[in-house]
Amino acid sequence: MSPLIAVDATHIKSKYKSVMFVANAFDGNRNMYPLAFGIGNLEMNASWHWCFTKLHEAIGECPNLVIISDRNVSLENVWNKVFPTTQHGICFYHIKGNMKCTCKLKRRDQMQLHFEQAAKSYLMAKFDCHFRKIKRKEHVTQYLEQAGLHKWSRAHMDGRRYNVMTKILRSQ
Repeated sequence: MSPLIAVDATHIKSKYKSVMFVANAFDGNRNMYPLAFGIGNLEMNASWHWCFTKLHEAIGECPNLVIISDRNVSLENVWNKVFPTTQHGICFYHIKGNMKCTCKLKRRDQMQLHFEQAAKSYLMAKFDCHFRKIKRKEHVTQYLEQAGLHKWSRAHMDGRRYNVMTKILRSQ
């Protein structure tokens, strides 16, 4: 297993109104496999704490671990308490989609292309080149900086994402 885990939750639509939490890992060939799952009441701090505590019990301390997720506030409140040395990355597709909606970008807006190129850049010089183009739209820049450059940009991330930019399996 590479020290990278993608976590997510999905709502179970039934009379029980619960949430299924899922943690997936990646092997050396970038194949995704389920590592753990659990059912909780709601997607909030207590449920995420339980989920991460159980995950920690299952895998123990894992040096250089990186967790990829969406920008769920409850998740961010908890993951660093249970895995204090873990780096946190934001799923590329989630932040791109949220950026498009929040910043009211058109379908083929160039900002999306500049974001993709900036996010996937390995070198700071390349990142800076693409991010300068993003800075032309202040509201987009503000959104991305508020999310944390180190969470969605390869060039800024301290941990190793092993070329995994998303918590869902798609070709990169």
